Amino acid sequence: MRSFYFTKNTGWDVRRDLFLLTSDRGNLEDLSTRRHTANPAPLLLVGPETALQCFDAVENLTQIAKILGKFFCEPSPRAL
Repeated sequence: MRSFYFTKNTGWDVRRDLFLLTSDRGNLEDLSTRRHTANPAPLLLVGPETALQCFDAVENLTQIAKILGKFFCEPSPRAL
């Protein structure tokens, strides 16, 4: 299992580290456009429960930078 190999041999610890995977486009179901859409985009999080709770209120991707800023105790960027 490749994911087990990754976590076992890199020192990554689900109790300590946060893995976040998302996309800036929510158009997987409509491949006829490459433009940004208002469709939902995926957000995958793996990590400690306390970190995951910070993302419970996420309704759109614009909120992620602010939450990551709080998670890392740094100010979030004004614009990406």
